[in-house]
Amino acid sequence: MQRKYDYRRVKANRPYTVETLAELYGVKRTTVRDWIKKHGLANAIIDEKRPMLLKGVLIRLWMKDWQARRKSTCGEREIYCVACQRPQKIKPGTFRIHTSNTEKITVQGVCYGCNRTLNRFDVKANQAVLERHFSANHQMLEEALIEQNSKGLAPRNDYVQHRKNR
Repeated sequence: MQRKYDYRRVKANRPYTVETLAELYGVKRTTVRDWIKKHGLANAIIDEKRPMLLKGVLIRLWMKDWQARRKSTCGEREIYCVACQRPQKIKPGTFRIHTSNTEKITVQGVCYGCNRTLNRFDVKANQAVLERHFSANHQMLEEALIEQNSKGLAPRNDYVQHRKNR
């Protein structure tokens, strides 16, 4: 399933039916109807009679805005988790770098939210920066744990287990 659609394919001065819009993007008519009902494309409706007409310029604006809203950028110490559907910090001690060829690297770690492996792909030129960021992340988490202990708060069980296995 394609998740990103080129909003420039829609002509601004042309009306579209549900069928023509579905054809244009290679999706089913039910997908376009879902966009109308659930995702705010209803603002583009010119005429609700059959066939339903949608204004091209409003479809174009909606598509651009919708994709911008769905985009989430990761911070320098985060990796995007597909399961949690948002950027997450990795657990301390799980940071690894794998080199696949002379220019590419894969940064891996374990998600705090769901305990799944996170992957981030980058270039080898950024390896030293990534190591610095993620080792700093590890230090910050240890400092937070020390601060919690000084306040009498119990640490998270998964972090305690990790420290025992180390």
